[in-house]
Amino acid sequence: FVENAQAVGLSRGDMHWLLQADCLNDERLWKIYWWGSHRDEALIRTVERFPRLIDLPKKMPDTKVTADIGFVEGKTGRKPSGWLKEFKELPIDKFESYEALPLSSLRQAPDFVRRKGTREAYEGHRLLVRRGIPATGKITARLENRSFCFKHSIFAISLAGFESWQEKTILGIFWSSLARYYLFLTTGSWGMWHDELNMEVAEGLPIAFPHDLSVRARLVNVVERLQGASVPSDN
Repeated sequence: FVENAQAVGLSRGDMHWLLQADCLNDERLWKIYWWGSHRDEALIRTVERFPRLIDLPKKMPDTKVTADIGFVEGKTGRKPSGWLKEFKELPIDKFESYEALPLSSLRQAPDFVRRKGTREAYEGHRLLVRRGIPATGKITARLENRSFCFKHSIFAISLAGFESWQEKTILGIFWSSLARYYLFLTTGSWGMWHDELNMEVAEGLPIAFPHDLSVRARLVNVVERLQGASVPSDN
């Protein structure tokens, strides 16, 4: 195709000066500069001065963060589900960011799976994040403490030792436009053939807790209102 082309049109946005060493040190730069510029790289670096979600226990010793995906059925290498049958399965099409999940839609877990996941993913305080990105481009995430299982289309990030306002701050960050911007520019699997996140990307999102009590209260209030809101799935 290149040999047969008589001309190639480039806009100013296609031209970026990058050091090859920088690209070797940070494999995300191709995505950042494909959609952005040096200003976007600078903003990404600024956001990354805050600790990643998975690293919060290093700053907060009394907390624990662990991540896992849901069970995998597969066609080969399947084994009896065992303890997984203690949990009912939430279908992925019933998973939404806002309002209460329809637990009446829970169904029996499969009898055989290729991978169970861990119990921590299905019970206790945890942040649930959908792997796939819907057409709206908004990340589907919610806090849960009710027990149920799900397929590997959902990530579970267990949050132990966090105060309620801290959990809601984390959820608010995942819902934010800034998180969507950050993850889109740093995730190779979003904006290509199939829009999705992987677990390492989700658990690596930088987290900043507000120190101002009034800001904290406003943030928690917004999150709580959205948690109880009835919002169509395409919004």
